[in-house]
Amino acid sequence: MALTTRFPGRNSRSECLFAGEESFQALTVLSGAMTLIAGDEVLPLAKGESAFLPAGLGRYELTGFGKLLLSKV
Repeated sequence: MALTTRFPGRNSRSECLFAGEESFQALTVLSGAMTLIAGDEVLPLAKGESAFLPAGLGRYELTGFGKLLLSKV
């Protein structure tokens, strides 16, 4: 699954997602820049960078613009 988070006329976007108990998630930024927010943790991600989200993490948020590859089982 690839998420495109850039929309015409907007500089950034916020997307709320959920990592359930059934699977981990791995995010890779394909273009642009994003910020991952999970609880009190804030992680800026640039093109080519990845983040691993453990199963059961729960709600998290992505802000920014670009293309993102979201992998999960």
